[in-house]
Amino acid sequence: MEEQGIFSTADAIHIRCVRFCFMQLIQQELDLVRTEWNAHYIRRQTREGTPCGKPDILYLCPELYGNFDYKFPVDGQTASAWVLIATFHLALE
Repeated sequence: MEEQGIFSTADAIHIRCVRFCFMQLIQQELDLVRTEWNAHYIRRQTREGTPCGKPDILYLCPELYGNFDYKFPVDGQTASAWVLIATFHLALE
């Protein structure tokens, strides 16, 4: 489409239209990449302190690898505020 002159990556309207039309397909592909990436094995590195294992397990069970779980609960009001900030930031693009 770009080679035919009917689409321009420099035009914000074109980008938004493509996102609108293909968002479901884009999301499906992103979900597939996320699933495959989080299930793949990260091999051991020679550098000390570099984690190895499957990303999902590293995240969900960090204590299995001698790490700490740094997650903490966030109340709904704080989460909503961050959603607004992120949404506003995306609207500015």
